[in-house]
Amino acid sequence: MFLTIITTIFSVIGAITTIHWFYERYEKFMGWQKRQKETKRKDWLLSCSDYFIAHVIHLGGEFSMTHSLQVYSNEDGGYYFNPPKDFVSVSFNRGGDLTIIMPTELSKKAGFVIDSMAGIDEIFIKTQYQDICHLPQNSLKNEHFVKFVKVK
Repeated sequence: MFLTIITTIFSVIGAITTIHWFYERYEKFMGWQKRQKETKRKDWLLSCSDYFIAHVIHLGGEFSMTHSLQVYSNEDGGYYFNPPKDFVSVSFNRGGDLTIIMPTELSKKAGFVIDSMAGIDEIFIKTQYQDICHLPQNSLKNEHFVKFVKVK
């Protein structure tokens, strides 16, 4: 009798463990499938445009890392790239007086490089380097536009 109860308990524990193992595998597979679908969507967004613009608003002046980032495909009637951090990398220098903009690995893989930058007046000026852009932080609110183009 006692042996039957122990055997039944271990059988139930084994069944629950097996069901849990299958559920974990199912969740991992669904997550992998979702990431693959999202990667294809991002690749498709990049393949459909010849250029995109990153709009960076930096708040707080020097030594502040508070910023907002929007990435969109066209000034007139384009679409937004979401999440923008997957397309454009924003960082800051140690001195705290420059915002550094770079294309992410995804953007580089699709052939995008930095072409030009503009201030709030939106008059674009060609940049010196294609892989990095240094934007000055002159006031408490700094607004910049950085244009990325596809290299053919």
